[in-house]
Amino acid sequence: MTSSGMSQSVIRTAFRAGPPAGLVGREQDLGVVRSFATQASVSGGGLVIAGEPGVGKTTLLEAVATEGEAAGIRVLRSAGVEYEAGISYAGLNLALLPLAGSIPLLDSAYRDALRVVFGLDVAVTPDRYTLGNAFLELLRRESADQPVLLLVDDLQWLDRPSAAVFGFAARRAAGGRVGFVGTIRPGHEGFFDRARLAEHELAPLTETASAEVLDRRFPLLDRRLRERVLADAMGNPVALVELSAAAGDFGLSQRLQATFGAGIAELPPLTRQVLLLAALEGTGSLTVLEMASRGDVLDALAPAEAIALVRVDAATLKVSFRHPLTRSAVTGLASAAERRHAHGRLAAALSDDPERRAWHLANAVVRPDEQVAASLEEAAYRLLRRGDPDGAVTALTKAAELSPADASRARRLADAAYAGAGLAGGLAAASGILREAHRADPDSSRSLEAAVATAYVLLNTDGDVDTSHRILVGAVEAAKQEATPTVALIEALNMLCLICCYGGRQELWPPLDAAIGRLGARTPPSLELLRRLYGDPAHAETAALARLDAAVAELHDEPDPAEVIRIGTASFYVDRLAGCRPGLRRVARNGRETGDVATTVQAAQMLAFEAYFEGRWDEADSLLADSLPLCEQHGYRLFAWYAKYGQALLAAACGDDASVCSLTDEITRWAVPRGVLVVLQYCSHARALAALGRGAFDEAYREAASISPAGALPAQRAHALWVILDLAEAAAKTGRTAEAAAHAAVVSGLRVPDISGRLALLANAAEGLAADGERAGACFERALQVPDADRWPFDLARVRLLYGEYLRRIRVYGQARIHLGAALDAFQRLGAEPWVRRAAGELRVTGVQPGRRGRYSGKLTTQEREIARLAATGMTNRQIAERLFLSDRTVSAHLYRVFPKLGITSRAALRDALAALGDSEQAA
Repeated sequence: MTSSGMSQSVIRTAFRAGPPAGLVGREQDLGVVRSFATQASVSGGGLVIAGEPGVGKTTLLEAVATEGEAAGIRVLRSAGVEYEAGISYAGLNLALLPLAGSIPLLDSAYRDALRVVFGLDVAVTPDRYTLGNAFLELLRRESADQPVLLLVDDLQWLDRPSAAVFGFAARRAAGGRVGFVGTIRPGHEGFFDRARLAEHELAPLTETASAEVLDRRFPLLDRRLRERVLADAMGNPVALVELSAAAGDFGLSQRLQATFGAGIAELPPLTRQVLLLAALEGTGSLTVLEMASRGDVLDALAPAEAIALVRVDAATLKVSFRHPLTRSAVTGLASAAERRHAHGRLAAALSDDPERRAWHLANAVVRPDEQVAASLEEAAYRLLRRGDPDGAVTALTKAAELSPADASRARRLADAAYAGAGLAGGLAAASGILREAHRADPDSSRSLEAAVATAYVLLNTDGDVDTSHRILVGAVEAAKQEATPTVALIEALNMLCLICCYGGRQELWPPLDAAIGRLGARTPPSLELLRRLYGDPAHAETAALARLDAAVAELHDEPDPAEVIRIGTASFYVDRLAGCRPGLRRVARNGRETGDVATTVQAAQMLAFEAYFEGRWDEADSLLADSLPLCEQHGYRLFAWYAKYGQALLAAACGDDASVCSLTDEITRWAVPRGVLVVLQYCSHARALAALGRGAFDEAYREAASISPAGALPAQRAHALWVILDLAEAAAKTGRTAEAAAHAAVVSGLRVPDISGRLALLANAAEGLAADGERAGACFERALQVPDADRWPFDLARVRLLYGEYLRRIRVYGQARIHLGAALDAFQRLGAEPWVRRAAGELRVTGVQPGRRGRYSGKLTTQEREIARLAATGMTNRQIAERLFLSDRTVSAHLYRVFPKLGITSRAALRDALAALGDSEQAA
């Protein structure tokens, strides 16, 4: 094996190691340079690494130097220095110093040429060609014993003679054992000619690699600051480290200023002025810049474009900076007066954009200004409606800072406290902001804004219903009557409504109702719906339900997350959450992106209960499990108990009695001393369901009756709607026939079945439990004929179980088997184990041994088969009825019989079930 072959083998082995410690996200880039260095150790060559300032070119060069030296390569180094570009041979001198001892071994012409580099007195100045050959010859002599790798950083700043010699040597290095690797900034070419040299562009770090850099260097960095660093740094390692180290002070450090501000100071004054306008304007709009600069923007920016500071796209009329920190360097190099003047010009140019105009005005003034503060306050409310609470807090805080009067400053601070309370860490921060507001104006604590913020913090952190109620009522009653209700008043009333619901006591409601009465027709629709349908859904009026349906239909266009949450909350007990699903999903997604913990949690929990009722229990469990850590991490204890209630309900349905007991005991210990009665009702609901599943009907009756006494649906007792069937079943199974009948009667008398299909299913089944003889069967039949009853598989299966039990008692075994079998199938699919045992036990009494699906199915009649076939194509009941000249009710009744015969519970399963039926009949 030749010495060169052995050398390359050793080098290749050395370069196979993983990336050096601290070099993140550069595995592929390092591989490219390693491969080049390995090849150059045998046959020479040149490579230029191009990349923006701070992207990691020098770090990559250092890694290759370290590995090369470990592999036995002679590594020579040099670098261009910006302030030495006028010193001849400054760069070449650095590379030659380690080789000075070998220069005397060269021929006299080459030896004399190289002595010039060291400033020695020689008679003749050599031409560049001779000097280049002399340098190349010296490198080749050195490579006779070991490969040579010449590394030159910042080629763009080399002095002209050194750049010429390095370029000469790099282009002629091929064929020997001399490699050349240099780094250069795009747009700053200097004197180095990289023509005909291989090039590798070093791109910014990926988002994943950038996050890893921060995790390693700054593991405790605040989440919001971390997100801002990642956004501003755009994968630039230097920016990642420097901005993180600044701990939120985003003024450029000297290192960043030098990295991203190179060349700006030498630009013409007009160019710097337009660059400053572009940096502060933010969107890159040429139209706005022309209005603000009152001149030819394209000509003014040409010098900056020539050195690649900016890019101008005439087609889209946009100006963009090569890197966002170049924008920061431009503003950092301008004086405070220059920045204020530029902001003022931009404000004048943005008269049709009040939000951006307000911010430019705010940055143009040097003392408090009420007009500017009011503009920022209006901008904050628009940001809230668009789902940007973080931006709203920033705007309100700045508005408070610019407020001349103490009262205005305190009011805006209180608004900021409330707007920011829903953000990560916002509950804790709100208390500090409120204290600052009180210092500005001691009377501010009685304002609506302060009352809303204070009540929000008290309610969510400690569940203090009574104090929150007292604070809000006092502020609402003291508020001035305005022709148009203020935002603060509406927020106060919405929160007061929720507090009354959580408190669960009649005496809490009169002040709210009186305030709504004073507003009259000025009451916002969503507040009216919240009061009527979340506060007292059992007494819901048809008109209110119609208004809610219209509001739900418009949610897809609703930008305000608070409004989506309010409409979703109003939909909660009246089963309109399915229609709110797209809006709630959007709010949850946007809330995660903006850090709005409160809306994220509320939307996720509403989606969880909608999934629970529609039988998507894994989805419900996942949503609740995701929301609970957010609640606990950020102090939302009330929302946390709600998530645990949902988990207890799922546990009860699945027969996990230990979890039900543990969760409800924990919730009860918190809720009782605080008087949060609705949370106690949640616990009773879960315990009642668990007791029903295991057949403990006396216990189930006590728990359900604690929510809603038999024969009554008390006003403002919303949760009573969710235990209609639980109470009726427990009463019927414990011999309380009169109580069951009384409850069914009050449910029917209040027209609860008209509220929703699910409530109609439950109410009719409750009536069937209390009825005698054939009337009971008719009630159950009416329940099962509720349109789209299969949307609620657990409730439907419970009704089928009860109907099957009734049919078994009157010895109609054939029909009983069909309903009991369908119930068993549904319970098995859901994983509702105690209910599986109940249904299976009933089936055994009818003479069927449960186990195989279809054991209790019957054949389809000709008409049933035709109706099923049409339904499987997606036709509605009305369309099928028109096709077959039948009534809608007849079609519904046939489908109701078809589903259990086929062993399915939804129209979506019809196609496969019919296909399977056809196959089995053909086989027979």
